[in-house]
Amino acid sequence: MTSIKKNENAIIVGAGIGGLAAAIDLRLNNFEVSVFEKLDKPGGRCHQTVIDGFKFDTGP
Repeated sequence: MTSIKKNENAIIVGAGIGGLAAAIDLRLNNFEVSVFEKLDKPGGRCHQTVIDGFKFDTGP
C-alpha cells in the first residue's frame, strides 16, 4: 500500500509576537503557513520610538 502525504495548511491572522511564534511552530511541524497582517509591518502592538537619538520600546 502506498502512503499519501497529506499537505497541511494554516492561516495566521495577525503578525504580532503570538502570530509569528505560532507560524514558526507550525512551519517546524511541516505545515504550509500564510500570515496575514493589516498593518504595513509585523510586530503587532510592539513599537519603537526614537527621541533625540534614544530608542524606546513600547507596547503592551
